[in-house]
Order: sequence, then C-alpha cells, then structure tokens
Amino acid sequence: MRDLRIFSLYFQHVFQHRARAFVYFLISFINPLVLLMFWTGASQGRTFEHGWTLEKIQTYYLLIIVAQSALIHHIEIHIAFIDIKQGELIRDLLKPISYLKLRAFMEFPWRIFQGSYGIVAVLIFLTFGFKLYLTQDTSIIFMSIVVTILAFIFSFLLKMVIGLFAFWMTDVDSVLESNDVLIILFSGTLMPLNLMPEAIQNVMNFTPYPYIIYYPVSSFIGLYSQSRLNEIMVVQLCWIVGLYFLYKILWKYGLKVFTGVGQ
Repeated sequence: MRDLRIFSLYFQHVFQHRARAFVYFLISFINPLVLLMFWTGASQGRTFEHGWTLEKIQTYYLLIIVAQSALIHHIEIHIAFIDIKQGELIRDLLKPISYLKLRAFMEFPWRIFQGSYGIVAVLIFLTFGFKLYLTQDTSIIFMSIVVTILAFIFSFLLKMVIGLFAFWMTDVDSVLESNDVLIILFSGTLMPLNLMPEAIQNVMNFTPYPYIIYYPVSSFIGLYSQSRLNEIMVVQLCWIVGLYFLYKILWKYGLKVFTGVGQ
C-alpha cells in the first residue's frame, strides 16, 4: 500500500502538469510525423527491401510516436542536475525507500501520461485513413508485449546509470547530449534498421539502443519469428542485469564523493 500511495502521489503531480507533459510529447511527435510524411511520399507504388510496404512504413512511424513517448525515459536530467548538482539527493537518502524505486515511481507516471498522448495521436491518424499493419499471430503479439516491457525497464536503468555519472563530472551535459544523439541514430527512429547496410546493422546491434525502440516496434509488425524474439529478449535481459549491477556500483562509489551540498 505504501508503494501504491507513493506512485499515486507522483501520478497526481504529473496530472497537475499535463500541459508540460503535452509539450514534451510534441518533441517525440514532430520528428516521426515529418519522417512519416517523407516515407509516405517516397513509398507510393514501391516495395522496399525486406517486404516494407507503404502500410508497414506508416505503421512503423505511428508506433514510433507511441514508443518514443512511452519508452524513452528522461530521469537522468533530474538525477544529474537536481539531485546531484544541486544537492537535493540528501533528502532522498533519509527516506525509507530505495533511490532506484523512488525514481521509478517519479518517472513512470510521465511515461504513462505521454504514452497516452501518443495513443490518442495514432487514433487521430487512423480517422484520416491511415492503417495499422499489425501481426495477427497472438503468440507473436504476446512476445512483442514482453519485449516492450523489457525495453521500458531497460531504458529506465540506462538513464539511471547515465544520470549517476554526474557524481564525478563537473559538466555532465556532454554525456547526456551524446546519449540523445546515439538514441536518434541507433534506435531506429530515423528509419528501420534493416534497411541500412548490413555492416551498420551489426554495429548497432552491439549497442543498447535498438532494443529500446526498434525491436519493440518492428516486432508488432510481425517481422520476427518466435525464435528471433526469444533471442531479442535474452539480449534485453542481459543488458538489464548488467545495467542493474553497474547502477549498484556507481551508486555505492558515487555516494562516497557526494558532498551533500551540491557540486
């Protein structure tokens, strides 16, 4: 009950700032919208490699709108600049709840709220004649949902780890902005990764970013078999476990250099 109450309080806080949540959503909405219009024009009467058709392309970018809003966390900004740089972390250290759980309760309502904006945007597109091409295989749909949940957890832990770098860096902006650039380049938000040269795909698959956006979105379109989805989930779980232990290490040693009065 305590955890549910804390989550409810943070959700109320997000609801009070729903206009700001909508502005943040627009950032995740405009880029896919522009790319959707571009690919809609470029795809007329054409079929690209790997069976990409106009309907699949439209579905891909409509799902990107939802995925960017719901799966890309931004908690690292609060951790780096408010908790560590301004010294507000000292309050959370005295609370009878772990810092990781507390930040999860704080961030998840934002993802739920902005993700709901993304779903509404997709429904509006459907009223204008756009169509969703989703797999009809119920087992694939179930596995795609699991892939999406793992991507949600994966993204959160990644951003937690990046935020903790502020313990040792006077200027952490370069790390945060570099990570944002890598998300744009490697997560599949610009174009489906399997349309890129194979060498580039191999490099991207060694990074965490495709497993946050590209694979959850493309799995719902039905691009993968059950065995391939199992492989994707195994990689996601490995990243999640690795990031969790990295978080524990950074948290342990970061507290030793934290001054409690900001940096």
